[in-house]
Amino acid sequence: MSYKQGYNRTNNISEGWNNNFTKYDELMNSITTMEILKLNTVLLIELKFWCIQTIKNKPPFSPTIRNDILG
Repeated sequence: MSYKQGYNRTNNISEGWNNNFTKYDELMNSITTMEILKLNTVLLIELKFWCIQTIKNKPPFSPTIRNDILG
């Protein structure tokens, strides 16, 4: 296996480390964004489920609600 001239394992490792370290903020921002999106998705799914369950249990235009509205 031949290496290109000027190849230095230590330099390449430290370059990779520095690259990863400088992208840390960018990485953390994307992780935070993903967490927020995941949380919002879960909340929307729970809200949709709650709405469906509520409508199934007591439809908006059922006679009982009409009686409740009319007193």
